[in-house]
Amino acid sequence: MGTLDGLDSKNVNTNDIVKILVHTFTKYIEKEPKLLETAIEEIDKYLAIKTPRYMKGKEPKYDSLGKISFPGDIQQTLYQFDPDNVIAFSKYVREVDRAMKVIPSVAMEIRRQLKEYHQTGIPLSTPISVPKQEEKPSILEKIGFKKEPDKMSKADEQVEALISHIYEVRDKWVVWNEYFYGAIKYDTNNGTWSDIYSRDGMENFLTRLREFFNFWIVKKFLPIHQYAMDLELTHLKTDTGDFVKALARMQHETQMNPQA
Repeated sequence: MGTLDGLDSKNVNTNDIVKILVHTFTKYIEKEPKLLETAIEEIDKYLAIKTPRYMKGKEPKYDSLGKISFPGDIQQTLYQFDPDNVIAFSKYVREVDRAMKVIPSVAMEIRRQLKEYHQTGIPLSTPISVPKQEEKPSILEKIGFKKEPDKMSKADEQVEALISHIYEVRDKWVVWNEYFYGAIKYDTNNGTWSDIYSRDGMENFLTRLREFFNFWIVKKFLPIHQYAMDLELTHLKTDTGDFVKALARMQHETQMNPQA
């Protein structure tokens, strides 16, 4: 939101400031998380829709003896990859795209905390933890040679690993989009995944897409996004405190000099 210096000026419209604070609070505590939650629910619901095995009106037919008289026409294109169905679905994908924009600010905040940690020793607060890799001694260490000290501290290494992981989440989302939209069966495109794989192959393809989505977006990205929302609320709390102090100064000056 920027600084709130100068709020104790009589020329400031305090009602406008209150409206800004309320709008910001509503945006980060209600609107943004709810939009993302809805988008994720709708995407997962869409990916779970079952496609009938046979085309409508072209199901298998049997004669009076129970023998197949018409084998039926298999519906090759799954519901998810029919361009007519994707139009409404894509708005939820765009919502996740929008939410992903918090990633650079989260990375900057973690690096800011790292700098503060080096200066003051205050522990870092991060959205997710990266599993520590077991450090095995090298062959030289085993025979008595001392390991050269690392130029990066342990905290630096962990932060860089965490930031790489956060950006990896965004990269995985790009890959997911590439595969999903590459399977849409447009009439003018004969090189989609839907053309390459059989009906059963596309069922498996869709299952993998859903698993991928639930791991990288639901499990990995949601905590990052919530962390970003919490950061914004922390900044809002600071701005609100400054605003209250400015109002107190203004009231005090008015009481001390009522003729001003």
